[in-house]
Amino acid sequence: MQSASIAVVDSTKRSGYAIAQIVTCIHTGWGNGQRGSGARKMISKINLEPEDIEAIAIKLVSIFEDLIKKEIQWNQPSELMDVRSLASFLGVEPSWVYKQVRQSGIPFFKVGKYTRFRRSDIERWIERNKN
Repeated sequence: MQSASIAVVDSTKRSGYAIAQIVTCIHTGWGNGQRGSGARKMISKINLEPEDIEAIAIKLVSIFEDLIKKEIQWNQPSELMDVRSLASFLGVEPSWVYKQVRQSGIPFFKVGKYTRFRRSDIERWIERNKN
């Protein structure tokens, strides 16, 4: 069985530019048929020029930005709500929400027989109806 890891082990400035040594370790062990006292490490070092370091940093920032955006999207509440989720959002009983729908006191729309609410419409409605 093999696994690999990459780590920056040294970052120094020489002659006005940065050099980062990146160590790649490939761990090998019993799973690949080798015999011996345990796992072996094969290590290689790479010296990178400043423009290479910058390119890697830009790529990492891009990857992390995408991951953060996806995490934010997954944690955002849904734009559409049903009666129960709206009641929970407003801190009221579902019967109150049904009454508001019957009296057209709250913005809603129908999807077939189902009553739905847009969060943005409800938030605007709340702002307009603050006492």
